[in-house]
Amino acid sequence: MHPQRYRGLDDLLEQSLEGADLGKRFFAGVIDYIFTQVVVFVATVLLIEESETAWLQMFLVSVVFNWFYSAGMESSAKQGTVGKILMDIKVVDLYGRRVSFFVATNRFFAKYLSALLLFVGYLMILFDAKNQGLHDKIARTLVVKA
Repeated sequence: MHPQRYRGLDDLLEQSLEGADLGKRFFAGVIDYIFTQVVVFVATVLLIEESETAWLQMFLVSVVFNWFYSAGMESSAKQGTVGKILMDIKVVDLYGRRVSFFVATNRFFAKYLSALLLFVGYLMILFDAKNQGLHDKIARTLVVKA
């Protein structure tokens, strides 16, 4: 008889975290996109006057709102945005713990890099064993089934 190999805490945690598939993540993103665009539209109508720089103001409102919405919700007790909650998935660190606002912020801005690289950063989810995109790898996060 061979003695059973001792598994470290990392091995046990890694096995218990099942990554969310690209489909669930995509639909969560669609839900969040619709939600945030409605909020940003209303905010820009109420806050921004017509001018030559209105598009820049609208862009800044959009980025700032999306940043606080994403990072705030993902670092909250819910561990996910409205879309993620509805799709029954959440964002965790590599050990299954809730992420900080700082980590969620890193993840949010790393998504721009995932998109800028012809969305290859998102397509990595299909081929990665933990279903991590480039932005997840940069922020050291996982999106898992809740």
